[in-house]
Amino acid sequence: MAEILHVDEFEGKCGFAYRHEPFCNGGHNCRHPEAATEKIAGKEVGYCYAFSCPLAPTADKESFEKNGMDPELYEEDMYVEIFDGLQEKKDEGLKALWTEFGRVPMNPETECIEEDWRGWKAGTFREDIWHWFDERHSKGVAYLMFGGHRKVICRRCGSEVQEENDAELRKEYPYYCPECDQNMYSFECKEE
Repeated sequence: MAEILHVDEFEGKCGFAYRHEPFCNGGHNCRHPEAATEKIAGKEVGYCYAFSCPLAPTADKESFEKNGMDPELYEEDMYVEIFDGLQEKKDEGLKALWTEFGRVPMNPETECIEEDWRGWKAGTFREDIWHWFDERHSKGVAYLMFGGHRKVICRRCGSEVQEENDAELRKEYPYYCPECDQNMYSFECKEE
């Protein structure tokens, strides 16, 4: 069964919404690379509407009824349906956004972006933007930077470990060592 959320509530969970000038849609801006956009003050700004959300389809009255919700509360284009696989969709969007970020002019001396980009002002330090990606991508910014091609080794046995597949376990134990048959903390592993 899907979870139905008001678009304002979903904004807090999706990871792409932001409130920063230039505002569109009453300040409901969106950084997702597939978000609908409008031109404001000469810049393309992504906006957050339920009907144009690339992560979750718009909920309808039938969805409300199927999920045991009062159809009288339904407002057209104000609710989205959240299905399994949301994090994978977010990661795909973040990967595309990371690629786009790689084309933003950067001052090599200050490591700050030289032009406004998706809600970040010119002069924003590169690592501040990296932290934003790190907080949102399920495998972190290192995965985006190195394309997942890093080799992680178990400090106990020296075997290559795997990334933990279970999302809940991964919060505490990001790796699994098949040789030791153990879930592993990050500090129990090393990169090569």
